[in-house]
Amino acid sequence: MFARTPYQHRPGGAFMPSDMRDALVRYASTGGPLGHFLTAVVENNLVEAISRADDANGAALGAIVSYCYNELPGGCWGSPEKVKAWREKMETEPDLRARLVQEVEEQDHKRALRP
Repeated sequence: MFARTPYQHRPGGAFMPSDMRDALVRYASTGGPLGHFLTAVVENNLVEAISRADDANGAALGAIVSYCYNELPGGCWGSPEKVKAWREKMETEPDLRARLVQEVEEQDHKRALRP
């Protein structure tokens, strides 16, 4: 469902920090809160994202946006309205939220079993 491997936008580019990836997976699967930087990213607010990025996230912004585009459900990012609607959906559809959380946990468990 959600890629948890090291993620980069293009070969030779900066890798997406794993804590940012984990925060996006948690948000997409539960509707949970994000920090100011990632909120700006998922709301598609480039100016705000750049102004809030630290050095590592600024360098990896292309990878972070690429991850959103390629790995997250389209309904959970792209505008402030989509983000608000996604959070409301996660609150009002507990079956969907439970299914997404279970899928993430199963992926994590499989990854933990790998040698």
